[in-house]
Order: sequence, then structure tokens, then C-alpha cells
Amino acid sequence: QRQHHYIGGAWVSGGAETLTLVDPYTERAFGCAPAGDATLVDQAVKAAAHAQKSWSALPVAERAAWLGRWLQVLQPQA
Repeated sequence: QRQHHYIGGAWVSGGAETLTLVDPYTERAFGCAPAGDATLVDQAVKAAAHAQKSWSALPVAERAAWLGRWLQVLQPQA
């Protein structure tokens, strides 16, 4: 069970309410996550907008290399 949201490079408390996570294929619950609120959404949107500026300034080849690294990390988990 996760108790925080990852926003702008930091773990932020998600509050007391939780959401049940459901696998859409099996329709079975597999965990819980904190429910966010409007304040957390605003924080996440601001953090994403800030990150987008530096991300878009990177050359395409460097962005592709980063995405390739993420793919290597995520593929074994699929």
C-alpha cells in the first residue's frame, strides 16, 4: 500500500483516503494508493510544467537515450 504521491522529485503525503487498484484484465484488486485532492493535482501539474521546460530543451537524441534507459528498467517488470 502506497501512502504518498511522487511529485516534483519528492514524496508527498496523500491524505487519509485511499483508492483500490484493480487489474483491468482480471478485475482483481491488487493494492491501494492514496487518493489525491485538488491541491495535490495543482502541485503535480506545476511540477510537470516545470520539468517539461528542461526536458524539451534536451536534444532529441538525449531524450531518446533517457527513454531507452527507462524501457530497460520497466521491461523486466512487464
